[in-house]
Amino acid sequence: MIVAERHSFASAAAGGLAASLVVYYSFNAGGFFADTPAIVAVATLVLLVARVAVVERPFAGFGRGAAAGAGALAALAVWTLLSAAWSGAPGRAAVEGDRVLAYLLVFVVFAASPFRADRLRWIVRGVAIGAVIVCTAALASRLAPDVFSTAPNIVADRLSFPLTYWNALALLAAIGLALCVALASDPGEPRGARIGAAAAVPCLATTALLTFSRGGLVVAVLAVALALFLGRPRAALATLAATALPTAGALVFAYRATLLATGDPTSARAAAEGHRVALVVIVATLAAGALLYFIERSLHVSRVPGLPLGRRAGVLAVALMLALLAMPIYHQLRRFGSAPAIATATDARARLTDPSSNGRVDYWRAALDGFGQEPLHGTGAGTYQLTWWRYRSTQARVVHAHSLYLEALSDLGVVGLVLVLASLAAPVAGLARRIEGPDRLAAGALLASAIAWTAHAALDWDWQVPAVTAWLFAAGGAALARPAPEHERSLPLLARAGLGAALLVLAAAPALIAVSEHQTEAALDAYGAGDCERAVPAARTANRALALRAEPSAVLGLCAARDGRYATAIADMRTAHARDPGSWEYWIGLAIVRAAAGRDPRPDITAALRLDPREPALQAAAVSFSATDPLTWKRGAASAPLSIDGLDYPPLGG
Repeated sequence: MIVAERHSFASAAAGGLAASLVVYYSFNAGGFFADTPAIVAVATLVLLVARVAVVERPFAGFGRGAAAGAGALAALAVWTLLSAAWSGAPGRAAVEGDRVLAYLLVFVVFAASPFRADRLRWIVRGVAIGAVIVCTAALASRLAPDVFSTAPNIVADRLSFPLTYWNALALLAAIGLALCVALASDPGEPRGARIGAAAAVPCLATTALLTFSRGGLVVAVLAVALALFLGRPRAALATLAATALPTAGALVFAYRATLLATGDPTSARAAAEGHRVALVVIVATLAAGALLYFIERSLHVSRVPGLPLGRRAGVLAVALMLALLAMPIYHQLRRFGSAPAIATATDARARLTDPSSNGRVDYWRAALDGFGQEPLHGTGAGTYQLTWWRYRSTQARVVHAHSLYLEALSDLGVVGLVLVLASLAAPVAGLARRIEGPDRLAAGALLASAIAWTAHAALDWDWQVPAVTAWLFAAGGAALARPAPEHERSLPLLARAGLGAALLVLAAAPALIAVSEHQTEAALDAYGAGDCERAVPAARTANRALALRAEPSAVLGLCAARDGRYATAIADMRTAHARDPGSWEYWIGLAIVRAAAGRDPRPDITAALRLDPREPALQAAAVSFSATDPLTWKRGAASAPLSIDGLDYPPLGG
């Protein structure tokens, strides 16, 4: 009895950890910035140290499957860090490697315990709860902005809080929908859990709609359909009957709320409209839960008819659906590379019928150009931004290729793409293996979400948003764990002590990255506010923590130039350039501080233009510094625009 309770607690803890990962990452800009994955890496290492200290067989769940999955991620992390040798940008490689390390450690934590049939079910619950919490907060920020105020979104007319990226929020809502529908359809779940899962469907669907993410909405339908097809839950018809009308009502009402799709969705009039939508969503939530309760109470779960989803019927249903969608999909794909509709600038709802790629085709072409430059090992981890600058056909500012697979080809070459695919194949294969077992419903829901994620990642930068990605490696680790071996010796105490010490030493690397990222952001924010008194100490701390990144040295150089210490400014800018030689930003920074000192900036401008001939700031600087008079150079330096990591900052003259 005690052993069974301990195992149940461990499974529940796994679900809680999965929920915590989704919520923590989501409320920290989706985990995009380097400090958040670094903190997660440190926390998981501490968890592993504690496990090594108290469990006699701390990695009893590791068999060949888990080892293969962890090995693929470890190899990807190593290859990512090694790419600094040919990119010359160690700071970019460190940031990308930090993210892969966090995924690897999450995988290891969930694979360390022996497999139990209820563990995947708890992970489904945890990820679903996390998605519901995040989407409820997101919806509240849009429907009641006068009550739940937030910082301005990147694009105001598309819901993106708290992840700060609308497409990622839509993907999280899609995953939550698939998992909640699966939970509500599972007779093995407690009635209260099924009713709660059904009640969450209108909220999740409305959140996805208000992101106006075409890919996210398509993936939501795909994920739910796959979850029902793969899991074949007995009570699926009851769930669909209970949730369909309330969800449709909430969606129609939200779609017709015109002011919520404009560039000012937080105005007084928009807030009033949002309150009405919120009331409808609340009613839909209560209705969905109540309908499921009354349907099941009237028919009893054992008598609720199931979906006719045998193998043959399922294949026929999927084939029919594809046949019905073939012509509209073909029509949309023909116009995929066209320019986005003008209407999307004033009404975000128009995006839903706009077939354009929204610039993605240009991003993908640049990625393929980078791949053609270095097909084997790529241009280096995190360097797609530099590749875009070099090969871009528009003036759009882009950091990622909006395709995991093409960006992997560009940054890490064929080797990197193979490692990325292997890292994703492991959790997908692990979940697929569990489909035929007693945990079929949970495995089917997670596998459906994983397939939807891999499809969406082909069109966006989900890999760089751990809020929508970390769960995949958590579920994969749990699925690939082996059952508890009957005869396996405990790990000796001395070996466990040594392993724990090694894990603590490893934690130093992500801890330093977290400090470096936090202080770098503080330095950039302070410099952007014109406060070098705060910027300089923060930049120096960032350099002491991790002397690999270019941004802190650039801030030091610009502040030194403002103080008239031009020799120091030039030296600091040279350091920044040496740490990221492929970036035109540090060439122009070096040119500006040289000009401020009365030295000729034109060679640096010429070098910068070779890296990005389409940048308007560089073209303007070339004209401004074209004279041969040092006084003209100094005047130009005071007003020349500055850019660091793709963002604009005040010129030296303030």
